This record gives sequence, structure tokens and C-alpha cells, in this order.
Amino acid sequence: MMPIGREFCVLAQEVLHPKTVLEVGSKPAVGQEELANLRTVFTDAKRYVGIDLEAGPGVDQIVDICEPVWPNIWHLEEFELCLCIDMLEHCRYPEQAVFHMREVAQHLVLRTAFCAPIHNHPNDYWRFTPALLQDLCSAYEFGFVAQDAPVVSVPASEVYDWPHGVYAFGTEDETLRNQIIALLNLRPVKDIMVVSSW
Repeated sequence: MMPIGREFCVLAQEVLHPKTVLEVGSKPAVGQEELANLRTVFTDAKRYVGIDLEAGPGVDQIVDICEPVWPNIWHLEEFELCLCIDMLEHCRYPEQAVFHMREVAQHLVLRTAFCAPIHNHPNDYWRFTPALLQDLCSAYEFGFVAQDAPVVSVPASEVYDWPHGVYAFGTEDETLRNQIIALLNLRPVKDIMVVSSW
């Protein structure tokens, strides 16, 4: 997880204050146990469930969110918030994964690597543009996609063309979407730029 991914979660917490959270890909990379512990961000949560393919710190249940037929563990929109931070690129079937996230959560907070070296946890499959993330998250009535500052030198006219990460937020509440966009715009350093909203 990148520190900016955690910061995106902090902004979401400021607006949402969810009481129930599902974190997809909750096992931290080695050396990131403190950074990736998002339970310390979502302190209002009375129920926080971390799922991953493998057992480890932060993992409450071993679940493969990419399974075509997901085990009937949770009910429709049982969670207020689903988190998927720096994990979607590791999903063999990302469309299936996001479909399952939408089934069980009212809101989605997602970040994925775009301009990053291959990093196996246990595998690295994809890179996502903002347009593709918008398509994947369009089952939510409202949302936005954003990208962060570039990690490679490019001409000033293309300053956001090589982001390290791409973000998405999905919800059924237009006001919540607008509040998170407003918080992003208030940041003194415009390190996360909203590309489009719906």
C-alpha cells in the first residue's frame, strides 16, 4: 500500500464514518503492517471484516473475491463500505471482484496501481486507467475516478498522464460523492485529481 492510498481512506472516513467495513485484500505486504492497518483509520466501525486469499495479519476470513460464484457469506449491501486499496491489480478477474464488492457494500473506496513495477502478492495481473475504473464501478449510481501525480517526467501539458495510482469512489448518495470531491479539492497539494464523476 502507498501512503497516499491510506490518505484517501482518511478522507473517506471524514465523510462516511461507516459502522460496518469490508476490506478486500487486507493482508499487508511485508514491512507495511502499520501503514496498511486501515482499522486504525475507520475507528467508527463496530464491525470490520478483512478478507484475503491468504492468512496473515488483518485477515479475518480467507475468501477469493474473484470466484465466479461467491460464497453466500454476506447479504446484499450488508456493509456500509468496501475498501479495496492497492489490490485490484492482483485480481485475476477484476470485473467479477468489483461486481461482488457492489453486491455487499453501499459505498466503495478503491485505489489501484497504474505506473508501478510488477509486484507479486501473490500475482500481479493488471493496470487500470480512470476510464476503465469508471466502467467497473458504474453499478453505483454516483461516483468519481481520480488519479494522483505522475511518477515519471512528462511535458507540463501531460502532467497527469502517468499517475502512480488511480482511484474510484462509488455510492448511491450524490451528496457523499460531492463531499469527498470537495475534500480532495481542499488539499493544499493537489496530489489526487478528480478526472470524471457521474
